[in-house]
Amino acid sequence: MNHESKAFDIRYTRVTDLLLLLAYITLVIGSVLQVRVDKVFAYMDEALVIAFAILAVWQILSGNRRLDRENRRIGICLVVFLAVGMVSTVFCGIERSFKSIAIDLLTCSKFFLMLIGVNTITQGRAGDALKLCASFSRFYLMLMLVFLPVGLVLDMGMVIGERLGYAFLYGHPSNFAAAVVTCLVVVLADRKNEKEFTVIAAVLLIASDRSKAIAFAAVALLVVFVLRKKDKIPIGFWIASGVGSLLIALDQIKLYFFDSTTARSVLLLSSFKVANRFIPLGSGYATFGSNVTISDYSPLYYDLGFERVWGLSPINNDYIADSFWPIVIGQFGYIGLALFLILLLCLIRKAFVSISKGASPVWPICLIVVYLLIASTSESAFFSSYAPGLAMVMGMMMNVERQAK
Repeated sequence: MNHESKAFDIRYTRVTDLLLLLAYITLVIGSVLQVRVDKVFAYMDEALVIAFAILAVWQILSGNRRLDRENRRIGICLVVFLAVGMVSTVFCGIERSFKSIAIDLLTCSKFFLMLIGVNTITQGRAGDALKLCASFSRFYLMLMLVFLPVGLVLDMGMVIGERLGYAFLYGHPSNFAAAVVTCLVVVLADRKNEKEFTVIAAVLLIASDRSKAIAFAAVALLVVFVLRKKDKIPIGFWIASGVGSLLIALDQIKLYFFDSTTARSVLLLSSFKVANRFIPLGSGYATFGSNVTISDYSPLYYDLGFERVWGLSPINNDYIADSFWPIVIGQFGYIGLALFLILLLCLIRKAFVSISKGASPVWPICLIVVYLLIASTSESAFFSSYAPGLAMVMGMMMNVERQAK
C-alpha cells in the first residue's frame, strides 16, 4: 500500500484544507457558540451543509469531481425519503408555515447531504485536512479534560442537571458527549497517540453521566485495546456492542420506554398512533417530534393530549425533540420508516465498499455508525445539530487511505 513519505508539515497545507479545518472546528464548538455567544450560531450547521452541498454540485457540473455509485444510491434514497415527507405534508391536512417545513426538511436531510458533499469535494485529497482536524481534536480533548476537575469543584456552569453530568461549555451533556465522540473518531483515523486519547475521551464520556455516552466509551475501549489490529469487523463485535450497550443503558431504557407516563415513551407510542392515522404516510414535516415543533408548537400535539404531558407541553417542552425514531415513524409513516432503513443500509454499504478498497480506516467509520445508532434511542441523532460534524469527518475518512498497522 502506497503511503506518503513526506512528514506532515503545515507549510504544505492547501487553502482548502484550512477551510475544511475551520468548518470542522465550527461544527465541533457550534453548540458552545450558541450557548455562550449568540443563538444565531444554532444555524451554523445548516449553513455549512448548504455550502458544502452547493460546492459539491458546482464541482460535479464543472467536471472536477464525480458522484460515485454509492453516493448516487444514497442521494436517490434520500430524495425519495424527503419526497414521502413532502407528500405526507400535503395530504395530512395539518397547517404548518412554509418556514417550519423548510427548516425541518433541511434538518432531516443534513447528515446525508453533508456526507455526500464532503465526500465528493475531498476526493483524493482528504489526508492533510484530516491531520489538521486530528491536531485540533487532541488539543480540544485535553482542554476539556483539564477543566473537568475545575468544573466539578467550582460553580462554573459546566455541570448540568439533576444527574450532575459534565457538559464543559456546551449547556447540555449530550451535545458535549457528541463533540467528544467526533474528536475521538478523528484522532483514531489519524492514529497518533490513539490509546492515550481514547482513555481521555472515555473519562470525559463517563463524566457526562449519559448512558449512551458510557455505552459508547465501553465500545471505543474495546475497539482500541482489543480489536484495533483486525481489518475485518467480527460479528462478535456487533453482538458485544449491542449486548453491552443494552446492559449499561438498561435502567434508562426501562424508564423511558417501559413507563407509559414518561415523555419519551409517550412520544414513541404516539408516533405509531400518528402513523396508523395517516397510513401509509405520516403527518408530514414540522408536525411531530422535530426540533422546529418546539418553537412552532404543532396542532397535532393537542389532538394527542401532549399539552398535559410533562416535558411535551407548550411551556415545558424539554423532551419534544429528544428522540429520533418517533420523528421518522410519525412524520414519514411506515413507508418513510422503510425508506430510512434502506438509506441506512446504503450508508453502511458505502462504508464497507470504501473500507474493502483500503480507502478508509475501518474502526473510526464503524464507531460513527455505532454512536449514531446508540444515540438514536434517546435523541434526534441523524437529525441533530452534531450530525453534520460526524458526517463531515465520515466523508473525509472515506477518502483517506488506510494506514499500516
